[in-house]
Amino acid sequence: YRIDASTRTGKPNAFSYFTQIAYFAFIRRIVKEKKQADIKFKFMEQANIEEFVSAIDLNSPIDQSFLDTLREKISRIQDTDKAVKDFAKEEKEKKKKGLELLMAHA
Repeated sequence: YRIDASTRTGKPNAFSYFTQIAYFAFIRRIVKEKKQADIKFKFMEQANIEEFVSAIDLNSPIDQSFLDTLREKISRIQDTDKAVKDFAKEEKEKKKKGLELLMAHA
């Protein structure tokens, strides 16, 4: 954003400037929290989940179902993340190939 740029009235659009700052700060925060959640889930997966849950009885069907639900949730999140990353990678390759075709015809 160029602060010296002016609108039709001749004055800079301060609202747009602050809106962009807030928007991109929000996006950065979401990305940061997602990375932290990924680290936490990966750590819980590599270590035993049972170690993180206090006062759990492994012989209890309720506690065991809770652990199973937690494991399923972690794997579902990882599958979704992998699918999103694969899709983004495919889209990037398509865009790259489209640009290469355009440059080949020029």
